[in-house]
Amino acid sequence: MQGALTGIDYVVLLLYLASTLALGLAIGRRVRSQQDYFLAGRRLPWWAIGMSLVATDIGGTDIIGVGGAAYSYGMAVGNFEWIGCVPAMIVAAFVFVPFFWRTGIYTIPE
Repeated sequence: MQGALTGIDYVVLLLYLASTLALGLAIGRRVRSQQDYFLAGRRLPWWAIGMSLVATDIGGTDIIGVGGAAYSYGMAVGNFEWIGCVPAMIVAAFVFVPFFWRTGIYTIPE
């Protein structure tokens, strides 16, 4: 097996890109304001927001880096998630989020 792409690979890639573009354009037409874009118009259920936060928190460092560090140094490295991240999320939920709501900002860089 060679590393070059074949015709079917290019077809699948182009279909994926075209469908992603079409979906983005279709959904993008529904956005009417900044609040719609950043907060989905405040219409998402709590579980969807929670899953989004978890997905945002888990990245390449968690999957590759923490796994490699746990292999090298032991499972104690995995405690970083519980000792570091969970308390930080709780502090953010009770300290920073109310401040964000009062000031009307949508994102941290604002």
